[in-house]
Amino acid sequence: MKFNELANKMKKLEEKNDIAIPKDSYIICRLDGRGFSKLTKEILPIDKPFDPCFAEDMVNTVNHVMQCGFDVIFGYVQSDEISLLLSFGDNTFNRRLSKITSVLSGEASSFLTLELLHKVSFDCRVSELSSREEVVDYFLWRRSDSQRNCIQGYCYWKLIEQGYSGKRGQRVIKNLSYEDKINFLKTANIDYHTVPNQYKYGTGLYNRYFLKEAFNPKTEQKVICTRKEIQINNDLSNTEKFTDLLFEIISEDRLKNI
Repeated sequence: MKFNELANKMKKLEEKNDIAIPKDSYIICRLDGRGFSKLTKEILPIDKPFDPCFAEDMVNTVNHVMQCGFDVIFGYVQSDEISLLLSFGDNTFNRRLSKITSVLSGEASSFLTLELLHKVSFDCRVSELSSREEVVDYFLWRRSDSQRNCIQGYCYWKLIEQGYSGKRGQRVIKNLSYEDKINFLKTANIDYHTVPNQYKYGTGLYNRYFLKEAFNPKTEQKVICTRKEIQINNDLSNTEKFTDLLFEIISEDRLKNI
């Protein structure tokens, strides 16, 4: 078999199970830290249950992947998990699933590895959503998961400090109501209501546009240009405001892609 014939045959086999996300769908990519429980519990010298430096490294990772070639209009991070909403009009790699997942997981893994000076990796899965409402529901779901993980994390590490094993601590937490957890933390001198909202509700990153004076070297005249910068929002505690923000971002993006 000649080289070109063999190459075409092998490429067809490579692409056999590769799919492209339809252009009438929203794409959300969720990156999840692989083996991060062991990493944060046993390997890295970080504060429990939340470490400000690690949280900042995760936010920096989101900032990086939002600028690595895809048109990401909203990034969300909680704990070791990142969710990215692509622009409705994004056609990077022709929306091929294999390319999207491999490139984003690779970018996030390599960037955070350099931040931590320790090898880490992310897996990546993609949600194909049909409406703006589904997109908003997705992020409300991840925000709820962040709330649940936060209070459980504080309870878990307090139980560990008190001599409980990991498995026993998890069993205790499983049987506690939300109010029981609040009261338990209070007896451990932790006022949960003062925990930073970033840890409770996660962090959102999105583009904001502004006008800036610049100089055109060809015409040698001052001009007004539109620039964008990534805004970091560490207070997503208000459900209504968070929902409105998401709808605003999605609507602005749809107008851009008409």
